[in-house]
Amino acid sequence: MKRSQLSILLSLSILVGLSLPCMAQESPQNTYVIQDSSFLPVRFYVGDNVELRLRLEVPGGDLRPPSDTSEGNWLVLRDITCVRIKGQVWEVRIFFTTFRPGRHVLPDIDLGEIVLANLRAETRSILEDKGEEKPAGQKGQLLLPGTVRMLILAALVILLMPPFLYKAFRGGLAVLKSYNALRLRKLPHSRLLRALDRLQTRMKDYDAAAFFTQITRLLREYFDGRLHIPAQTSTTLELRLLLLEALSRAHPSGEISLVTSGVIDLFQRADYVRFGGQSASPREMADVLDEVSQFVEKVEGVVKHVES
Repeated sequence: MKRSQLSILLSLSILVGLSLPCMAQESPQNTYVIQDSSFLPVRFYVGDNVELRLRLEVPGGDLRPPSDTSEGNWLVLRDITCVRIKGQVWEVRIFFTTFRPGRHVLPDIDLGEIVLANLRAETRSILEDKGEEKPAGQKGQLLLPGTVRMLILAALVILLMPPFLYKAFRGGLAVLKSYNALRLRKLPHSRLLRALDRLQTRMKDYDAAAFFTQITRLLREYFDGRLHIPAQTSTTLELRLLLLEALSRAHPSGEISLVTSGVIDLFQRADYVRFGGQSASPREMADVLDEVSQFVEKVEGVVKHVES
Protein backbone atom coordinates (compact mmCIF):
# COMPACT_ATOMS: atom_id res chain seq x y z
CA MET A 1 0.00 0.00 0.00
CA LYS A 2 1.32 3.33 -0.88
CA ARG A 3 2.26 5.91 1.68
CA SER A 4 -0.38 8.32 0.43
CA GLN A 5 -3.12 5.72 0.91
CA LEU A 6 -1.91 5.03 4.47
CA SER A 7 -2.06 8.72 5.23
CA ILE A 8 -5.64 8.92 3.95
CA LEU A 9 -6.71 5.91 6.06
CA LEU A 10 -5.07 7.36 9.16
CA SER A 11 -6.82 10.68 8.68
CA LEU A 12 -10.19 8.98 8.30
CA SER A 13 -9.60 6.99 11.53
CA ILE A 14 -8.82 10.17 13.43
CA LEU A 15 -11.94 11.88 12.08
CA VAL A 16 -14.10 8.92 13.05
CA GLY A 17 -12.63 8.89 16.60
CA LEU A 18 -13.25 12.61 17.04
CA SER A 19 -16.82 12.37 15.78
CA LEU A 20 -17.87 9.76 18.37
CA PRO A 21 -17.96 12.19 21.35
CA CYS A 22 -19.88 14.67 19.28
CA MET A 23 -22.47 12.04 18.42
CA ALA A 24 -22.81 11.18 22.13
CA GLN A 25 -23.50 14.78 23.03
CA GLU A 26 -26.14 14.96 20.35
CA SER A 27 -27.86 11.81 21.66
CA PRO A 28 -31.55 11.97 22.63
CA GLN A 29 -30.49 12.56 26.30
CA ASN A 30 -31.19 16.29 26.02
CA THR A 31 -34.50 15.89 24.21
CA TYR A 32 -37.27 17.43 26.34
CA VAL A 33 -39.92 20.11 26.04
CA ILE A 34 -40.74 22.63 28.79
CA GLN A 35 -44.53 22.96 28.78
CA ASP A 36 -44.77 25.34 31.73
CA SER A 37 -42.52 27.02 34.30
CA SER A 38 -43.21 29.21 37.32
CA PHE A 39 -41.38 30.64 40.32
CA LEU A 40 -42.72 30.68 43.88
CA PRO A 41 -42.65 33.43 44.90
CA VAL A 42 -43.01 35.21 41.60
CA ARG A 43 -40.76 38.08 42.78
CA PHE A 44 -37.90 37.05 45.00
CA TYR A 45 -34.96 38.80 46.52
CA VAL A 46 -31.49 38.03 47.76
CA GLY A 47 -31.64 35.39 50.50
CA ASP A 48 -35.20 34.21 49.72
CA ASN A 49 -36.06 30.52 49.51
CA VAL A 50 -37.35 30.02 45.95
CA GLU A 51 -39.09 27.13 44.20
CA LEU A 52 -38.94 26.68 40.42
CA ARG A 53 -41.68 24.42 39.05
CA LEU A 54 -41.21 22.90 35.60
CA ARG A 55 -43.68 20.80 33.59
CA LEU A 56 -41.64 18.76 31.13
CA GLU A 57 -42.48 16.39 28.31
CA VAL A 58 -39.69 13.83 28.26
CA PRO A 59 -39.65 10.85 25.88
CA GLY A 60 -37.83 7.92 27.33
CA GLY A 61 -37.35 6.43 30.77
CA ASP A 62 -37.71 7.74 34.29
CA LEU A 63 -36.24 10.96 35.67
CA ARG A 64 -34.31 10.89 38.90
CA PRO A 65 -32.93 13.84 40.89
CA PRO A 66 -29.18 14.07 41.34
CA SER A 67 -27.73 12.69 44.54
CA ASP A 68 -25.66 15.83 45.09
CA THR A 69 -26.84 19.42 44.66
CA SER A 70 -24.62 22.17 43.41
CA GLU A 71 -23.44 25.21 45.32
CA GLY A 72 -21.96 28.27 43.71
CA ASN A 73 -20.90 31.71 44.71
CA TRP A 74 -24.34 33.09 44.01
CA LEU A 75 -26.82 30.29 44.86
CA VAL A 76 -27.41 27.07 46.76
CA LEU A 77 -29.53 24.25 45.29
CA ARG A 78 -31.33 22.94 48.36
CA ASP A 79 -33.45 20.13 46.84
CA ILE A 80 -34.77 18.70 43.56
CA THR A 81 -37.82 16.45 43.13
CA CYS A 82 -39.20 14.65 40.07
CA VAL A 83 -42.80 13.40 39.83
CA ARG A 84 -44.43 11.76 36.81
CA ILE A 85 -47.81 13.35 36.13
CA LYS A 86 -49.01 11.32 33.17
CA GLY A 87 -47.25 9.37 30.47
CA GLN A 88 -44.25 11.36 29.33
CA VAL A 89 -45.19 14.49 31.35
CA TRP A 90 -43.15 15.17 34.47
CA GLU A 91 -43.17 17.84 37.15
CA VAL A 92 -39.74 18.88 38.35
CA ARG A 93 -39.35 21.14 41.40
CA ILE A 94 -36.07 22.89 42.06
CA PHE A 95 -35.57 24.56 45.44
CA PHE A 96 -32.76 27.10 45.68
CA THR A 97 -31.58 30.27 47.39
CA THR A 98 -29.76 33.06 45.59
CA PHE A 99 -27.24 35.48 47.06
CA ARG A 100 -26.59 37.89 44.19
CA PRO A 101 -29.09 40.20 42.44
CA GLY A 102 -29.47 40.15 38.68
CA ARG A 103 -30.18 37.64 35.90
CA HIS A 104 -28.34 34.34 36.26
CA VAL A 105 -28.30 30.91 34.66
CA LEU A 106 -28.75 27.97 36.99
CA PRO A 107 -26.10 25.26 36.73
CA ASP A 108 -26.92 22.24 34.56
CA ILE A 109 -28.97 19.63 36.38
CA ASP A 110 -28.55 15.97 35.43
CA LEU A 111 -31.83 14.08 35.81
CA GLY A 112 -30.61 10.84 34.25
CA GLU A 113 -32.58 10.84 31.00
CA ILE A 114 -32.07 14.56 30.41
CA VAL A 115 -29.85 17.40 31.54
CA LEU A 116 -31.66 20.63 32.33
CA ALA A 117 -29.68 23.56 31.00
CA ASN A 118 -30.06 27.28 30.43
CA LEU A 119 -32.57 27.75 33.28
CA ARG A 120 -32.59 31.45 34.02
CA ALA A 121 -33.63 33.22 37.23
CA GLU A 122 -33.80 36.91 38.08
CA THR A 123 -33.04 37.85 41.67
CA ARG A 124 -34.20 41.31 42.71
CA SER A 125 -32.50 43.67 45.12
CA ILE A 126 -34.04 45.43 48.09
CA LEU A 127 -32.01 48.54 47.34
CA GLU A 128 -34.13 51.59 46.73
CA ASP A 129 -32.24 52.66 43.60
CA LYS A 130 -30.18 50.62 41.18
CA GLY A 131 -27.20 52.88 41.67
CA GLU A 132 -27.40 52.89 45.46
CA GLU A 133 -24.78 50.78 47.20
CA LYS A 134 -26.30 50.63 50.69
CA PRO A 135 -29.61 49.05 51.72
CA ALA A 136 -32.65 51.18 52.23
CA GLY A 137 -33.38 52.35 55.73
CA GLN A 138 -35.52 50.29 58.05
CA LYS A 139 -39.20 50.80 57.44
CA GLY A 140 -41.55 51.69 60.27
CA GLN A 141 -44.04 49.19 61.62
CA LEU A 142 -47.29 48.85 59.73
CA LEU A 143 -50.25 49.77 61.93
CA LEU A 144 -53.84 48.83 61.27
CA PRO A 145 -56.30 51.71 60.96
CA GLY A 146 -57.41 52.87 64.39
CA THR A 147 -54.46 51.29 66.22
CA VAL A 148 -53.23 54.61 67.64
CA ARG A 149 -56.73 55.48 68.82
CA MET A 150 -57.10 52.11 70.51
CA LEU A 151 -53.72 52.48 72.22
CA ILE A 152 -54.67 55.92 73.54
CA LEU A 153 -57.99 54.59 74.78
CA ALA A 154 -56.28 51.63 76.47
CA ALA A 155 -53.82 53.99 78.17
CA LEU A 156 -56.67 56.17 79.45
CA VAL A 157 -58.50 53.11 80.76
CA ILE A 158 -55.37 51.93 82.56
CA LEU A 159 -54.82 55.36 84.11
CA LEU A 160 -58.43 56.00 85.11
CA MET A 161 -59.41 52.49 86.15
CA PRO A 162 -57.77 52.43 89.64
CA PRO A 163 -59.49 55.65 90.89
CA PHE A 164 -62.77 54.52 89.37
CA LEU A 165 -62.53 51.10 90.97
CA TYR A 166 -61.61 52.67 94.31
CA LYS A 167 -64.63 55.00 94.22
CA ALA A 168 -66.89 52.18 93.09
CA PHE A 169 -65.60 49.99 95.90
CA ARG A 170 -66.14 52.74 98.49
CA GLY A 171 -69.63 53.43 97.14
CA GLY A 172 -70.54 49.78 97.09
CA LEU A 173 -69.24 49.34 100.62
CA ALA A 174 -71.31 52.30 101.84
CA VAL A 175 -74.43 50.91 100.15
CA LEU A 176 -73.78 47.50 101.68
CA LYS A 177 -73.37 49.00 105.13
CA SER A 178 -76.60 50.99 104.75
CA TYR A 179 -78.43 47.91 103.56
CA ASN A 180 -77.15 45.83 106.46
CA ALA A 181 -78.03 48.55 108.95
CA LEU A 182 -81.54 48.84 107.52
CA ARG A 183 -81.93 45.07 107.54
CA LEU A 184 -80.81 44.87 111.16
CA ARG A 185 -83.20 47.64 112.13
CA LYS A 186 -86.10 45.95 110.42
CA LEU A 187 -85.23 42.52 111.69
CA PRO A 188 -86.91 42.76 115.16
CA HIS A 189 -90.07 44.29 113.67
CA SER A 190 -90.46 41.73 110.88
CA ARG A 191 -89.63 38.86 113.22
CA LEU A 192 -92.31 40.02 115.67
CA LEU A 193 -94.95 40.35 112.95
CA ARG A 194 -94.25 36.85 111.64
CA ALA A 195 -94.46 35.45 115.20
CA LEU A 196 -97.78 37.20 115.79
CA ASP A 197 -99.19 35.75 112.57
CA ARG A 198 -98.17 32.25 113.62
CA LEU A 199 -99.63 32.81 117.08
CA GLN A 200 -102.93 33.96 115.61
CA THR A 201 -103.27 30.91 113.38
CA ARG A 202 -102.54 28.56 116.31
CA MET A 203 -104.46 30.43 119.00
CA LYS A 204 -106.75 27.50 119.66
CA ASP A 205 -103.73 25.44 120.70
CA TYR A 206 -102.92 27.78 123.61
CA ASP A 207 -104.74 28.38 126.85
CA ALA A 208 -104.84 31.90 128.32
CA ALA A 209 -101.66 31.53 130.41
CA ALA A 210 -99.61 30.08 127.53
CA PHE A 211 -100.94 32.73 125.15
CA PHE A 212 -99.92 35.66 127.39
CA THR A 213 -96.57 34.03 128.07
CA GLN A 214 -95.89 34.02 124.32
CA ILE A 215 -97.09 37.64 123.94
CA THR A 216 -94.87 39.03 126.69
CA ARG A 217 -91.87 37.04 125.49
CA LEU A 218 -92.23 38.34 121.93
CA LEU A 219 -92.65 41.94 123.10
CA ARG A 220 -89.60 41.79 125.39
CA GLU A 221 -87.48 40.41 122.50
CA TYR A 222 -88.76 43.18 120.24
CA PHE A 223 -88.05 45.98 122.73
CA ASP A 224 -84.63 44.54 123.46
CA GLY A 225 -83.60 44.42 119.79
CA ARG A 226 -85.34 47.59 118.56
CA LEU A 227 -84.91 50.02 121.46
CA HIS A 228 -81.72 48.47 122.85
CA ILE A 229 -83.01 48.23 126.39
CA PRO A 230 -82.70 45.21 128.76
CA ALA A 231 -86.38 44.34 128.37
CA GLN A 232 -85.93 40.57 128.78
CA THR A 233 -84.39 40.88 132.24
CA SER A 234 -86.56 43.69 133.60
CA THR A 235 -89.66 43.52 135.76
CA THR A 236 -92.88 45.05 134.58
CA LEU A 237 -92.26 48.20 136.65
CA GLU A 238 -88.68 48.52 135.38
CA LEU A 239 -89.86 47.97 131.83
CA ARG A 240 -92.36 50.81 132.17
CA LEU A 241 -89.60 53.25 133.14
CA LEU A 242 -87.26 52.00 130.40
CA LEU A 243 -89.92 52.32 127.70
CA LEU A 244 -91.02 55.74 128.85
CA GLU A 245 -87.43 57.01 128.91
CA ALA A 246 -86.49 55.56 125.52
CA LEU A 247 -89.61 56.66 123.67
CA SER A 248 -89.88 60.12 125.33
CA ARG A 249 -86.25 60.85 124.48
CA ALA A 250 -86.93 59.92 120.88
CA HIS A 251 -90.21 61.78 120.47
CA PRO A 252 -91.51 63.62 123.54
CA SER A 253 -95.29 63.87 123.37
CA GLY A 254 -98.35 62.90 125.30
CA GLU A 255 -98.99 60.03 122.89
CA ILE A 256 -95.80 58.32 124.05
CA SER A 257 -97.15 58.10 127.55
CA LEU A 258 -100.37 56.57 126.28
CA VAL A 259 -98.45 53.98 124.27
CA THR A 260 -96.26 53.15 127.24
CA SER A 261 -99.24 52.89 129.53
CA GLY A 262 -101.04 50.59 127.08
CA VAL A 263 -98.02 48.29 126.85
CA ILE A 264 -97.59 48.15 130.62
CA ASP A 265 -101.33 47.50 131.14
CA LEU A 266 -100.95 44.56 128.75
CA PHE A 267 -98.00 43.19 130.76
CA GLN A 268 -99.96 43.58 134.01
CA ARG A 269 -102.95 41.81 132.48
CA ALA A 270 -100.60 39.01 131.40
CA ASP A 271 -99.23 38.73 134.95
CA TYR A 272 -102.74 38.40 136.37
CA VAL A 273 -103.56 35.62 133.93
CA ARG A 274 -100.25 33.81 134.27
CA PHE A 275 -99.81 34.06 138.03
CA GLY A 276 -103.20 35.20 139.39
CA GLY A 277 -105.38 32.53 137.87
CA GLN A 278 -107.55 34.91 135.83
CA SER A 279 -109.02 33.67 132.60
CA ALA A 280 -109.31 35.21 129.14
CA SER A 281 -111.72 34.35 126.37
CA PRO A 282 -110.66 33.74 122.76
CA ARG A 283 -112.22 37.06 121.88
CA GLU A 284 -110.09 38.87 124.48
CA MET A 285 -106.94 37.12 123.20
CA ALA A 286 -107.76 38.22 119.61
CA ASP A 287 -108.19 41.80 120.84
CA VAL A 288 -104.78 41.55 122.57
CA LEU A 289 -103.16 40.62 119.26
CA ASP A 290 -104.66 43.70 117.63
CA GLU A 291 -103.45 45.92 120.50
CA VAL A 292 -99.92 44.51 120.24
CA SER A 293 -99.84 45.21 116.50
CA GLN A 294 -100.96 48.80 117.13
CA PHE A 295 -98.36 49.30 119.88
CA VAL A 296 -95.59 48.00 117.66
CA GLU A 297 -96.53 50.21 114.71
CA LYS A 298 -96.55 53.30 116.96
CA VAL A 299 -93.14 52.38 118.35
CA GLU A 300 -91.80 51.88 114.82
CA GLY A 301 -93.08 55.32 113.81
CA VAL A 302 -91.27 56.96 116.73
CA VAL A 303 -88.01 55.16 116.09
CA LYS A 304 -88.06 55.83 112.35
CA HIS A 305 -88.69 59.51 113.05
CA VAL A 306 -85.50 59.63 115.10
CA GLU A 307 -83.46 57.65 112.51
CA SER A 308 -84.51 59.89 109.66
